Amino acid sequence: MKPSKLLFIVAIAASFFLSSGATRAAEPGVYMLFVWGTATSGVRDGIEISEKKLEAAFDAAGLTPSSRFVKGCKTLKGSDATGPKILSACREMADAAGPNDAVLVYILAVGATLEEPDGRLRYALAPCASSPSDLQLKSHGIARDAIMATLKSKPHRLNVVVTDVSSVSTEPSSVAYTARSQNESISDSDSGFDGESGSAPSASDPYLVHFLLKARGNLDVNSTRPENDSSRGEAAMGFAPAEWTRVPSDPDKRRDYENYAGTVFTNAFVQTVGTSEFDADFDCSVDAFFQKLKARLNSSYAATKDYLKETGQVNALSDLMRQETQTLTKFDDDGFPIQDDGSPYRVRHDKHEDGPADDGFYL
Repeated sequence: MKPSKLLFIVAIAASFFLSSGATRAAEPGVYMLFVWGTATSGVRDGIEISEKKLEAAFDAAGLTPSSRFVKGCKTLKGSDATGPKILSACREMADAAGPNDAVLVYILAVGATLEEPDGRLRYALAPCASSPSDLQLKSHGIARDAIMATLKSKPHRLNVVVTDVSSVSTEPSSVAYTARSQNESISDSDSGFDGESGSAPSASDPYLVHFLLKARGNLDVNSTRPENDSSRGEAAMGFAPAEWTRVPSDPDKRRDYENYAGTVFTNAFVQTVGTSEFDADFDCSVDAFFQKLKARLNSSYAATKDYLKETGQVNALSDLMRQETQTLTKFDDDGFPIQDDGSPYRVRHDKHEDGPADDGFYL
């Protein structure tokens, strides 16, 4: 694999806010957890690029830890992003948030799908995996469905779980990942939740703020579609030339960096929430946000592919060309990925054996 160009497939890890026992303000607020799988060699640069871009987008929206909208925020990354710590963080965040609050978990890391006895698929995430080829699900994995289940254990106005993870299947023998009930305590000094802020949005606040402070329900999505019938599961793609680990100073290169560096999905997410000012005609519902993000992901994937063609990045292009697009996928109440008509994705048994190109890999 050439170090100057890295095509990677990832699953997401992010930053989060805990608050324990504090009095909840009547105004709506947001709790956030971001989990970044930067312990994984080979994809670390791309994940760190996406981390910087997402943080910048939230900062631009006014959703910083000191913001009047944010009641708690924390980031778990690298060796700290263990399954038990993630579940404990989610539990503490669920306990701290009130019925008028939103809780958000954003994860970019490696992961895989696992087959249930009835053929349906569940996701396992491995933010602590040291290598994309060894997910270490038994010792470091976390069941994705446990995250939303933990958030929904207490009443909140809005629960959001967003993962940027590949949907490539792993063998059933790897199914012994972290138990859904297992937790690892986080000390009060690390909690990051005070629960004392909160504020209603104004007309001058951006779309992301209005969505998080007005929407109701559950938004549970992943950046790729699992295998189904004759289709193999999609990989979460990214593009991270070594020279792009820092923001370029040249205006043209900076534009390319902002549009294409990092994971395709996180770029699409940043572009979706990047509306600078709120328009009274905007629909702030969960379904409207899902449809906006789904359309943006499709166009962002196509734009990245066109960019690689135009610039002659043939090596980086090969895996993207093999996969037509990335498909935003939602989950049902039990944590199973579902199609647009609400039916579950089910595993097929004539799996492709195609390997990745020399300059890319599948997680």
